[in-house]
Amino acid sequence: MFVCYNIRYYEVRYCIMAKKIYAVRKGHKTGIFDTWDECKAAIDGFSGAEFKSFGNINDAEAYLKNEDVAQKNTGAIINAATTGDTVIAYIDGSYDDKTKRYAFGCVIVTPSEEVFKESGCGDDLEAIAIHNVAGELQGALYVTKWAIKNSYQSLEIRHDYEGVAKWVTGDWTPKNKIVKLYADEMEELKKLLTIKFTKVAAHTNDPLNEEADKLAKEALTSGKKSKTQKGETWFTAEGIPTQELKTILALILEEIENVKIDESEIPYGKQYELTAPPKEKIVLCHYSEKNRVRIQGKPQRLFSALVTYITELVDVEKIPELFNGFFKVDINKENVQTEFETCLPNANGKLPDKINKVLHQAVYNLNITGDFFDATFLTEPALRALEGHLKYIFADNNIPLKEQPTDKYDRFYMFDKVGNKYQLKNGIGDTLEAGLKVYICKCYSFFVSNRHRLSHWDDPTILGDTTVLINSPNDAHELIRKTLSLVDEYYKMLK
Repeated sequence: MFVCYNIRYYEVRYCIMAKKIYAVRKGHKTGIFDTWDECKAAIDGFSGAEFKSFGNINDAEAYLKNEDVAQKNTGAIINAATTGDTVIAYIDGSYDDKTKRYAFGCVIVTPSEEVFKESGCGDDLEAIAIHNVAGELQGALYVTKWAIKNSYQSLEIRHDYEGVAKWVTGDWTPKNKIVKLYADEMEELKKLLTIKFTKVAAHTNDPLNEEADKLAKEALTSGKKSKTQKGETWFTAEGIPTQELKTILALILEEIENVKIDESEIPYGKQYELTAPPKEKIVLCHYSEKNRVRIQGKPQRLFSALVTYITELVDVEKIPELFNGFFKVDINKENVQTEFETCLPNANGKLPDKINKVLHQAVYNLNITGDFFDATFLTEPALRALEGHLKYIFADNNIPLKEQPTDKYDRFYMFDKVGNKYQLKNGIGDTLEAGLKVYICKCYSFFVSNRHRLSHWDDPTILGDTTVLINSPNDAHELIRKTLSLVDEYYKMLK
């Protein structure tokens, strides 16, 4: 059986190799040759010999006539790209064992006949173990993110290494950490646009594939790092109607000081660029056909607030799936539900729908660990849920959240500050039970002492700046658990 397998292998290999032909333009003898030995005999010892291998007779004949095959083929590819709305991207990878670097090169052709070229290299210790494959995967990620960033809905990736596609389609199972990260990230990116993979044979005179290969090799020697930005996060969700999004943006303007929103048209939807001091920037794209939202930026105040509002519109069961892609982890929804019931034994099954969803996100965040410069964003859902919890209590007890009927927004006007605590104003909540009044004041005091310091920036140049950053997930988890306990205490009182 083993011998038979080898015979078949070499037969197949011979058939493939026999398809390559050689054209000699300058040599002892010119013309088209079927084998390398014939070609070598025609050029050996000839000064300035010109020859090239081809995959078909037409290109070989064009070469002999001094026709620019590469330019002709490039023009045909660009023309093909302009017939639809699909971006075509060629990628290739390379590796240098001496420098221990991998690299990618890519050529991107848009429907408007623009051609973009990019390359980059890396030296991650785990990635170099898979040599040039790391560059291939880096290139695929780069062109996909490029297409999304530029608001294209369809992308064709042309590649010569089959794993680029098969790890994404599921035909191959990732066995390396880097490959698994690639497959997981591409799975999330696929939600934002249609991706088609096309395998092209290496070194067969496809000019753009050759150019991608050249760019990858040049990146190895130039040491040019990839322009793919680190530290930014992508969050996607579907089922967010335009009107709901506009409401969310209005709430963001009300909640966070000095936010600016620039709106612009993009293919199939709108883009919103949100900025806030000191240096926050978020890009939000809304695609109206599928009511799909994509948020890109660093997980700080703006990002966390937007994501938490959107969570209120998502089914509870989908929350782990939604955030697994966001955090690049694999947290089971059953585990989240078990922990939810443990943290909120009295509140479970009794919470209003929106608060229930946001608190599920808060419990999910208890599973997030890692090294963060700022882990404050993990506390956002819990504190926002506490704010909503207070508003529901006031609504249940017929205490209006607008001081005047003409007020545009709800606010907690009903409290007076006494020392470091807050109390209900005289004449408000007089009919409430004494225990409930104490609880409400405790909740609001906790909310103000934490949410305001974490969510608002004081002037950092003056003494007494109270702005707080949470630097570790453990500290964030502690605050989340305290908040969950406070919410659960209310439902224990109702028993």
